[in-house]
Amino acid sequence: GNTAEIVTMNDTFVDNTQVDKGDVGATVNATVDSAAGYVNLDAAAACNSVDVSTDPNVTAVNSRQTCAMADPEATVNASVSNAGGVGMTATAVGNQLTTDSNAAHFPVNSFQQNSGAIVANVNASVTNVGAVDLSAAAVGNSAQIVHFDTGGH
Repeated sequence: GNTAEIVTMNDTFVDNTQVDKGDVGATVNATVDSAAGYVNLDAAAACNSVDVSTDPNVTAVNSRQTCAMADPEATVNASVSNAGGVGMTATAVGNQLTTDSNAAHFPVNSFQQNSGAIVANVNASVTNVGAVDLSAAAVGNSAQIVHFDTGGH
């Protein structure tokens, strides 16, 4: 998919447009036997993602994200045996915006459109393994906006 990371220490005006019409997916296929420690198997797929972090007087973020594909998908297919532990995670995201600033003026406009199914799968066969942690998360649209208090400055 599309990703952007913007980090500045100056007054910042961000105009972000992300459109994805292609296939976005991640698949992990694994067979693990006799691993002495902990085994991690992760698959992550994001259609559109932007992260904006600034520390100025003024920050303005205008973001438009369109995921116009059938189905962003993340899949883990695994067989794990004789291991100290195993963690398997599949995460699929349509559109994601994260932004943070300590700017006194911090307007944020976000438009997120997702026209497909978001799919996350973990297919696991686990034998003679200590701790087992399995997670699958499918998120259509997500926005996190953090405004830090500057103590009136």
